[in-house]
Amino acid sequence: MGARTNAQLKYSDGNSVFIYSHWGGGKGGSLHTKIHKAIARKQRWDDEMYMAAIIIREVLRDNLDQDTGYGVQPYLGEESYSTTVIDLDKQMIDDIPFQTYLDQQAP
Repeated sequence: MGARTNAQLKYSDGNSVFIYSHWGGGKGGSLHTKIHKAIARKQRWDDEMYMAAIIIREVLRDNLDQDTGYGVQPYLGEESYSTTVIDLDKQMIDDIPFQTYLDQQAP
């Protein structure tokens, strides 16, 4: 059984892209570590399209040749697991500004 979790990349127009991780959940899980790493680059925070691409590339980087582990879709697929909300327009993660998130969260 995996440590399942989700991340929602929320756009200013109300649309979202969801990342599902089968193994990346839990405190200090790999999905959170990868999101932290993407945000810590401090690149393109003010550009929803590019910030989403930076996050997705970081999450999938080590899993490109695998057919399991992560999924990307336009809706929440695993509703019973926790979901981290990344508001790309407001530059917030679970209602915490990106910089505060970086200052408070260990990678």
